[in-house]
Amino acid sequence: MTITLRPYQEQMIADVRAAMREHRNILLQAPTGAGKTAITVFMMSRAAAVGRRAYFLVHQNELLSQTSRALWRQKLEHGMIAAGRAGTPLPAQVASIQTLIRRIDRYPEPDLIIIDEAHRAAAKTYRDIIAAWPNARVIGLTATPQRTDGKSLDVSFDHIVHGPSICDLIEQGYLCRYELFAPPSAIDLSGVKTQMGDYARDDLAAAMDKPTITGDAVTHYMTNTRGKRCVVMCVTIEHAEHVAAQYRCAGVAAEVIAGHMTDVQRAEVLERLERGTLHVIASVQLLVEGVDIPGIEVVQWLRPTKSLVIWMQGNGRGL
Repeated sequence: MTITLRPYQEQMIADVRAAMREHRNILLQAPTGAGKTAITVFMMSRAAAVGRRAYFLVHQNELLSQTSRALWRQKLEHGMIAAGRAGTPLPAQVASIQTLIRRIDRYPEPDLIIIDEAHRAAAKTYRDIIAAWPNARVIGLTATPQRTDGKSLDVSFDHIVHGPSICDLIEQGYLCRYELFAPPSAIDLSGVKTQMGDYARDDLAAAMDKPTITGDAVTHYMTNTRGKRCVVMCVTIEHAEHVAAQYRCAGVAAEVIAGHMTDVQRAEVLERLERGTLHVIASVQLLVEGVDIPGIEVVQWLRPTKSLVIWMQGNGRGL
């Protein structure tokens, strides 16, 4: 199977190649749903074809498995650098950022490092990996080249290449058109503090985890989107459990998905959503960025945010 790129994806790769003639570290920005995984697979396959090493860095296990599956579909043999997995000397690697930093001395320097969700790359772990391999070219992928803590991405990248906009991709039929519904009155968040550029979690949970607010959300879902597969963005695990319980009381199949669950448990929840036996997932941060779940038809926010990054990434799960 040979990967076929869309015209705008071919243009993005051409723009990155042009930029790499003058810059070592490139940030490639494109909306959620633009197909950054497909671009990654293409670049890693091309690197392997000419005998070059390419490592793809991710921060979530779901992204690790998702990318590995995409590489196998292209019959690209690769290793996985992750907890519980033995290392291999293959030139193509998909790496958990947390595991790679602990094992970095075991692997030869790659020719190309591709960083997923690269708005995270200002963090010390990413910078240490980039510094450890000074001859490697670096391409960072992100829909949102901005951080909630205000740190600059200039420490990791020296040039940015912009892909198409969300509107461009909607007009071309690659992202879906959407309807936006909002409650008739604003929720009072005046007592909620701000931490690192967003609402403080405990204060926000106290403001949002109320049966009346959740009840309004359930009613809204039943009135406007009944039967569609929905992810609800929640504040805490306890909040998510209350939301899922209230949905079930209304006769809607609902479960919680959160980081404390095992990989297998989370995969089973997502599979039930894809099959349509589950209609609502109450999520705690986990489905805001990166994960590709085409079955999602509705995104419901019970976790207000001041962060444009979180808002755009979360909505991208539905687009």
